[in-house]
Amino acid sequence: MKINLNKTRRVQILVATGFCLPLITLFVATLLTYSSTKALWDTFQWVPFSQRVEESLSSLLDTVENIELAQRGFLLTGQDAYLVSIDKGRSDIAWQIDRARVMTSEEPEIEVHFTKLAPLIVEKMKLCDQTIALKRAAKGEEAIQILLSDNSMQEINDNIGKMRAAESGIRLKRELAAGAKARETERALMWLMALDVLVISIVIVLLLHLRRLQKYVTMCAWSKTILDKNEWVSIDEYLRRTYDVKVSHGISEAEREKFMAKAGLPSIPPVKTVAAGA
Repeated sequence: MKINLNKTRRVQILVATGFCLPLITLFVATLLTYSSTKALWDTFQWVPFSQRVEESLSSLLDTVENIELAQRGFLLTGQDAYLVSIDKGRSDIAWQIDRARVMTSEEPEIEVHFTKLAPLIVEKMKLCDQTIALKRAAKGEEAIQILLSDNSMQEINDNIGKMRAAESGIRLKRELAAGAKARETERALMWLMALDVLVISIVIVLLLHLRRLQKYVTMCAWSKTILDKNEWVSIDEYLRRTYDVKVSHGISEAEREKFMAKAGLPSIPPVKTVAAGA
């Protein structure tokens, strides 16, 4: 017969649970670390993409400005060398617009400005062709007046500036979000570490308690003997070996009354023990 067996089992279950909890927290910590690392990596991947978007917008603006400079040069001098620069800029601007359209299509905040920018550039190129045709028709003054009254270049510059600012804002938001994610992960990991320390402390206490519980004896209900170092001994002998306690034998009042009643003898009142000096 095991003494306090249920209590021992409960402690064993608690100890097993205590060993499982650090494993669970380790798994959660791994997931949090992976999530934070992935967020940082995604942000890192977006940085060169954001830089390429800004570079493509800058290249597009430079091309439009170069075309306008060549247009002015042709209207003032009539030299065909400027037309070569315009034709080259025209071919460059076509694929630059397509590249900018593809790169900004994934960012609605920038795509809104691009939907306004592309028509402005198209109109700018049409105006350039118109002024060149007027110059060739000996109407250079009229062509220059049209060019001077044209404000499309300023609008193009403003839209590209807004797009670049929006791209910088998006990149900053991603960086701030990644930083916030990293800080949240750091706090969560600190809490998990504290939980691990608490659980390990509880497990140590439970192990010590379990060790004390295991000191309880195993008793044979049939022979009223106790298992002591693989030897079944009497209760008296166990107490003597373990605690150096000498046992005196007597009879309890209840058992004495039963014995007297069974033998037909009158009941004897219990002897009261008076302390010395009372």
